[in-house]
Amino acid sequence: MEISAIPDAEFPTGFRDSRSFEDLSSLMSGTTFARDRSVSEKSEELKARTEAFAVNVVKFCDTLPNTMAGRRIGQQLLDAGTSVGANYRAVCRAYTDGLFVSKLAIVDEEADESEFWFRVIRKTGLKTVAAVNDLEREAHELAFSASLRTARRNRQNKRLARTKSRKCDADSANS
Repeated sequence: MEISAIPDAEFPTGFRDSRSFEDLSSLMSGTTFARDRSVSEKSEELKARTEAFAVNVVKFCDTLPNTMAGRRIGQQLLDAGTSVGANYRAVCRAYTDGLFVSKLAIVDEEADESEFWFRVIRKTGLKTVAAVNDLEREAHELAFSASLRTARRNRQNKRLARTKSRKCDADSANS
């Protein structure tokens, strides 16, 4: 069977073209590596968490007062809060390091923006501290700043390793 003939629906979450042939073989034989399951479980947990956050943001925005400020801030929060979950799903589907880092940066920005709008809502008294607190904390926790820094550093390290390897190959060819 050709790899391209396998529909995406048969792949576990997180399986992408970047895996080796051995990973594909183990998948087809019914065995998977423990590290793959662990990454997949964390990925699924974060997918569920970001989706729940989006749902809670939608419900929260419906409770904001029907004032100019409530409508405008509510729309901004709705856009940012639902974008966190949608873009995290795109992170999970990323097929290149660059796309992964780019989508993760969007998740980080949107979670940070959501936290900002919750702070504004709390500070302006549009909702009580108790009503905003849990969602504001969740937005803060969903900001992937540390993961983003790690992903960028790993990407940069890969680039440096490729550059050094090319330089060594060029030096060997010149000798």
